[in-house]
Amino acid sequence: ALVPKFSSFRVVPDNEVQIISHNVQSLRKHLTTISNDKVFTNSDLLLLQETWNLSNDRYQIDGMIEINRNIFTGTPSAKGTMIFASENLSISPGTAHIYENSGQHIEITTCTTSDLRVVNIYRNPKSSLTFLKNSIDNIKESFVGRNILVCGDFNENLALRDGINLYLKQEFDLNLLSPLKPTTDAGTTIDGIFGKLLDYSVDVTIYESYASFHKPLIIRIQRKKNSTGLSQPLLNINLNTE
Repeated sequence: ALVPKFSSFRVVPDNEVQIISHNVQSLRKHLTTISNDKVFTNSDLLLLQETWNLSNDRYQIDGMIEINRNIFTGTPSAKGTMIFASENLSISPGTAHIYENSGQHIEITTCTTSDLRVVNIYRNPKSSLTFLKNSIDNIKESFVGRNILVCGDFNENLALRDGINLYLKQEFDLNLLSPLKPTTDAGTTIDGIFGKLLDYSVDVTIYESYASFHKPLIIRIQRKKNSTGLSQPLLNINLNTE
């Protein structure tokens, strides 16, 4: 019998947390694809970029609650970051930021658990590295902590190991955690996961998408047995949206 390559991601072990980061290239267009994919619906967090959402749009994903988004009005365009969380995840929505200048566009949304901060980034192709650095500097406190994950579409070749890689390492001691393999159908490596996880072990896998030009990234984290950080579990607690 054939065993699907990604079947193990359809069920998340009780002692692990599964997070997906994905440039979905329009949630309004590809909602059905996501909502019918058990790898997505059984995850604990969905970090989506380029959702093309407007302020009044509402999206239903079974077992998930929207906890953060950037707000847009007018005509839908290649913008928008959103975060969905499992109904069983204890989490606070964090903050949402948009930075724009002369066609450059950076979005950052965050969420936090008892001992983990997650940052969701979308950088449009026109944005310079300087503009991205300045945008991050405006909220640099979100990039500092014992356990940090920074995920998203960075629109630069992460395989070169310079640029945003070097900046995040030098300024915040964040390492590239995702594989240096193509994350788009064009063979480029522009979607990535950076982080510093002192209390967790982490594994990142490149998934496949039937709808988007970009490939989703699956992050599995598990608390280390001898962790000296906070011990409050992430799961099996009602969602905190205060």
